[in-house]
Amino acid sequence: MGFEFKIDDELCVGCGNCVVVCPVDALNSADIAGGKGHNMEE
Repeated sequence: MGFEFKIDDELCVGCGNCVVVCPVDALNSADIAGGKGHNMEE
């Protein structure tokens, strides 16, 4: 059984804490690791 990460865009503030606390490293993508707060193009 694999794990799937789901990010609720309405609740996500882009802090990246989910990457730090994930016990199974489901969020190991470089695109997600920085959260969405660093993306200045949006």
